[in-house]
Amino acid sequence: MEPQNRKKMAILSFTLLMVMLGYGVVISILPFYIDKMGASGRDLGFLIAIFSVMQFIFAPIWAGVFFDLNLDYPYFSGAVILFIGFLIAIV
Repeated sequence: MEPQNRKKMAILSFTLLMVMLGYGVVISILPFYIDKMGASGRDLGFLIAIFSVMQFIFAPIWAGVFFDLNLDYPYFSGAVILFIGFLIAIV
């Protein structure tokens, strides 16, 4: 593998690792929040489904924003924004 491709692959792998760790943390604590708020399992299912639908709708929009900004590493930038969002949600 060429050094330039190796660097891109490392950035992509790191980004995917951060995203999956974030999802793992948030989804694993959601049942405790749902129980504490008195909601049901159906509400948890709707919450996760709405998240997936919103991601499906807004992913192309964010991709267009990153494309317009001419960012060098759009995956990494997206992961940083997602990480900041997770931090805001946890705090």
